[in-house]
Amino acid sequence: MEAILKNPGLIKIEHGSERLRKMFRDQMYHLNYNLFSDFAKVCFSGCILDVKKAILDGIAPDIAGTETPWKIGYASLIVLGAQRVKGPVTANSLQHSAVMLYLIQSGMPPNIPDIVGHSALHHACNAPSRPDLARILLQNGGNPNQQTRYGEVALFFTMQNKNTAVLEMLLENGARLDVCDANGDSPGSMFLSYGPEVTAVVTRIERQRAGTEAPPLDDNTKCENCQKRGTGKTKQCGRCRTVRYCSPECQRAHWKTHKLRCIPFSTVNVITVKPTYGGIYGYTTSRSDFARQCLDIPVEPGNEPRRHRNADKNAKKAKNEVNKSMIIKVQVPVGMFDRPALETHGQGLLVYNRKRDFVCGIEKASNPAHYDDLVGTVLRKGVKSVKAYFSAELKNRDELVIKISEVLAEQPF
Repeated sequence: MEAILKNPGLIKIEHGSERLRKMFRDQMYHLNYNLFSDFAKVCFSGCILDVKKAILDGIAPDIAGTETPWKIGYASLIVLGAQRVKGPVTANSLQHSAVMLYLIQSGMPPNIPDIVGHSALHHACNAPSRPDLARILLQNGGNPNQQTRYGEVALFFTMQNKNTAVLEMLLENGARLDVCDANGDSPGSMFLSYGPEVTAVVTRIERQRAGTEAPPLDDNTKCENCQKRGTGKTKQCGRCRTVRYCSPECQRAHWKTHKLRCIPFSTVNVITVKPTYGGIYGYTTSRSDFARQCLDIPVEPGNEPRRHRNADKNAKKAKNEVNKSMIIKVQVPVGMFDRPALETHGQGLLVYNRKRDFVCGIEKASNPAHYDDLVGTVLRKGVKSVKAYFSAELKNRDELVIKISEVLAEQPF
C-alpha cells in the first residue's frame, strides 16, 4: 500500500490504483474500533452528550486531526459510524447528525482526506448512503468536487449505487460533471453507463444549468397542473398523450399553458412499425446492473437489479393488446452508436415501456420504410445518441405507432 501511495499525483490503473482500492476497502471493512481514541469512539457511536462534554471540558483531541494509521478525520469517523452502528436512538446514542453539526460549528474541517483521499462527503455518498450527513457537509463547506487519490469525486459514488436523491443533492450544490479521474473519465462522460435512473437526473440538471426547457416527462403519479404526486390514478391528455392530470379541473386549469405544446398524434408526426417479439428482445436487465453485479458494487436498498423478463410471456401478452398508449424507450444496439453502422448492419432496436410488460425489437428487414427514420431520431436527439423516449400506441400486435416528432425527457427506466 505504501509503495503505491508514493506515486505522485493521481494514481492510475497502471500504477496500482485497483490494488490499492481493494486493500483499502478490506481495511475499512475490518476497521478496528479498538484503535480509536475515547473521543473517536463517541463520535463513531453518535454520542452527542459525550462529544459536547469532551469539547467543553477541553479534553477532546485536535478536531482538525486524524485517527488510525489510515488518517481518518473525525467527520469521516462520524459517517462511518452512522453507516455501521445499529441499535435504538437515544438522547446520547446514534445522534450522528447532531454530532456532525456540533463539531463543524466547533471548528472541525469538513474536507479532511484519509490516506487515499476519501473525505467525509465521499463516505456519506457511498452505500449505504447518509443523505442527512451529506446535506450537513454540503451546507457547511463540504467540497463536492474534492478528488480522491484515484481522482474520483463524490458523484461517482452516487452514480455507482444509483442513489439519485444524493446525486441530485450534489449537483444542486455545485458538483461538476467535467472533473476527470486519474484515467481520464468524468461523471459527465460516464453517467449513461450507470443506468436510466442516473441518466434522468443528470440530463435534467444539465438542462436547468443551461436554462433550456425540458420536454414533457411521463410520470404516472404526477399531475402536470398541481405538480402533486401520489394523488391517485392520473389520466393522459387525450391529444398528445404525454402529460397527465389528476382531475378534469386540473386539466382545464392548465390548458392555457399546455395548448402551446399539445401536439396530437397525426399522420405527419408518427411512424407505424412492426414489432419483433421473443429471442433477445425478451430480456431487459440493463448493462449498468450487470456491471454492478460483476464488480460487486453495492446499491441502495430498493435499487437492486430488476429481474429478466420472459420473452414468451411478453410476446403472448402482446397478442391481446389493442390501442395501448404508453411511453417507450428505444435503444440502439451496443457498439452501434453511429448511423452508418446501423444502416449497414440493420441491427434491431430494443424497445420497452416503464413496466416492461411490453418488450420488442424494431428490425430493418421488417420496417424498411421507417427504421432509418427512428434510428436517425435517436442518434440526433437521444441521450448520447444511444437511447430516446417517445409517446406510442400499440394498435395491435403488429402495429406500433410512435410519435417520432417529439423526443421526451429522459425517463428513469
